[in-house]
Amino acid sequence: RLIQNEQAAGHKAEVQGDLRFFTISIGEDDAGPISDLNIPDEVRVVAVTRSNESVFPDDDMKLQADDSVLLLASQAAVDDLCERFKEASDGTSNLGV
Repeated sequence: RLIQNEQAAGHKAEVQGDLRFFTISIGEDDAGPISDLNIPDEVRVVAVTRSNESVFPDDDMKLQADDSVLLLASQAAVDDLCERFKEASDGTSNLGV
């Protein structure tokens, strides 16, 4: 069963046990191979949505600016994710549900 839970910095995440689903929006600085995304070991990339099409990516997939990336993270990685993706280049949040 999934529920919503408030997280650090006012972000929301879906919760199941010790795991949280997060969606991040890729900015110019993060464009490139998923393997270069610099996320904690306790985080997995579940899906990438580009132009309204979602795919299950592999580590070689190249992310583009404005891609939406669904992540699955352990509770231990939540703070790292919030810090890493809290602000986009325009100052708005790029971390969400």
